[in-house]
Amino acid sequence: VSAPNAEKPPAAELEDWIRKVADDLPRDEFIVPKERARDFQLLYGLCQQAARFASSYVLLSNQGFQREAAALARCSFEHAVTAHWSYFTEGGVERLAIDVNRDFKGYYMTMSEYLDDEEFRKQAESHEAPDGKGLPPVSHMMWDLDSGGFLRTSYRNLSLSVHPTHLTVSTYLEETESGTQLRHEPRGGAEYATLYTTAVAAMLAYSLVEYISDPLAAKVLVEGPSNKLRLPPFLHDSLPDKKRRVFATADQK
Repeated sequence: VSAPNAEKPPAAELEDWIRKVADDLPRDEFIVPKERARDFQLLYGLCQQAARFASSYVLLSNQGFQREAAALARCSFEHAVTAHWSYFTEGGVERLAIDVNRDFKGYYMTMSEYLDDEEFRKQAESHEAPDGKGLPPVSHMMWDLDSGGFLRTSYRNLSLSVHPTHLTVSTYLEETESGTQLRHEPRGGAEYATLYTTAVAAMLAYSLVEYISDPLAAKVLVEGPSNKLRLPPFLHDSLPDKKRRVFATADQK
């Protein structure tokens, strides 16, 4: 991640990058080595959703709803970080699979009970929910991946627009000499920081899909836009050695 005082990439170029990822990532076919096919199937949806959330952020933000769009930025960021943690952490993909299966079974069980629906019940009962540890909270993933605090700080800032926080209260109030006045729209905030974080999420989503397909080619593919826009393509360098996944081939280290 670029240093705080480094020259900032233009906002228009960050938006263009987000749009490019949203356009380029959806493809009907990917060539993936057999040994990484399951990884790809489990992580593609997270990366694709991160890209779509990022693109939706740009669309909504440009319509004047920057604060509301920040909720989409947070979703994009969370999906992308989760995908990277799952892939590069030892046992991470298995923990994701456990969560996915538990979520499926839990959803259909809840719906079957609420609706008293036999089809939902059959879906729940026919689906195995394996034992084992699922994914940790996303905040714990960020501790693993975050050597400088960028992930945690960005995520906390994005969360201000999602939860009822101090900002929710204060941004609709204006203190004047005559007293407190109500605002009908939120006060402007850290729009550029939110855009940059969303562009990071788009980069992470794009780089991981390409990396699972072909690690060496992916590094070359993302090097240009990563350097130009100061966007980190990967996060796993900060993973503690004891948690880092050991790959069979040297090109994935």
